[in-house]
Amino acid sequence: MWRTPGADGGRDIEGVAYVRDITGFETVQRWYIECKRYASSVDWPTLYAKIAFADAHAADVLLLSTNSNPSPACESQITTWNEQKRRPAIRVWRGYELTNLIRGFSHIGVAYGLIDEPDRQQAALLPLSFLISKIVQGAYVATAFDSDPSSALETASALSELLSQRLADVEQYGRLTRGAESSRPPNFDWLSVTGDMQNWEDVSVRSALSFIKHQTGSKSVTADFSGSQVSLTLGDRRFPATSQSEKDLLTVCHWTALEILENDALNFSLRQRAGDGI
Repeated sequence: MWRTPGADGGRDIEGVAYVRDITGFETVQRWYIECKRYASSVDWPTLYAKIAFADAHAADVLLLSTNSNPSPACESQITTWNEQKRRPAIRVWRGYELTNLIRGFSHIGVAYGLIDEPDRQQAALLPLSFLISKIVQGAYVATAFDSDPSSALETASALSELLSQRLADVEQYGRLTRGAESSRPPNFDWLSVTGDMQNWEDVSVRSALSFIKHQTGSKSVTADFSGSQVSLTLGDRRFPATSQSEKDLLTVCHWTALEILENDALNFSLRQRAGDGI
C-alpha cells in the first residue's frame, strides 16, 4: 500500500511477501520500499536513515528503488550489512536496472508511458482482450442452454468500451489518460449508489462494477462512494473467489486504475490508484 508521497515526487510503499521453504512452511516478510529520485549517487548516511526508519517499523526488508545508484562506498556497506544478516535486509533497484525491470511488466510500463514500442503497447492489453472473449463465450453458452446471457453481455460491452479507450490512449498519448468523469451513476437496474462520484472516470466505474457483479454472480450491488474510495455491498452473491477470478479481477482493476482494499464474501472495497495518468 502507499504510505506517503515523498518531497521529491517519489512514493513510499509498504507490502508483504509470502516465502515458502522446502518443508512447505510459509513466512510473511514485511517490506518497506523507498522510491527516490537523486541527482547524484546515494551515499551510506542517506541509505542508513532509510534503514533506521524501516527498522523502527519492524520491516524485514528495505528496498530502495532509485534513478541513481549507490556510491562505491555505499555498495560495500550494503554487502557487509547483508553478509552479517542484519535486519532489515537491504535490496536495491538501481537506475540502470529499471528499464529491464519495466520491460518484464509491460502492463505497468504502458500505463505510465514507460514503453513506447507500439507492438508491446498493444500486447500489454491482450489479457483484457482474452477476458472479454471469455465472457462473450460464456454468454453464447448461456444462450445455448436457455439461460439469461444479459449479465455477461452487459459486462463484455463495458469492458470492450474500456479496451477501446485504453487502445486510443496509447495510440494518441503513449500512456493511459483519464477519460470523461461520471456525471451521474451508471444506468444499471441492479445498482444503487450513495455518496459523491465526482472525479471518478465513467468508463472505469461502469467496467469495474459490472465485472464484479457478473464475476460474483450477485443479484445487486450497492456502491458507497467517499473521496477516492468506494465500498460495495453485494446482494445474494453466488460465486466464491477462485485463483483465476482474482487474477481476472486484478486485470480489470489495473486498466481501470483501481486497487482492491477488501474482498470478502459480501463486500468489496476499491480505491482509485494514486499517481499520474489515470
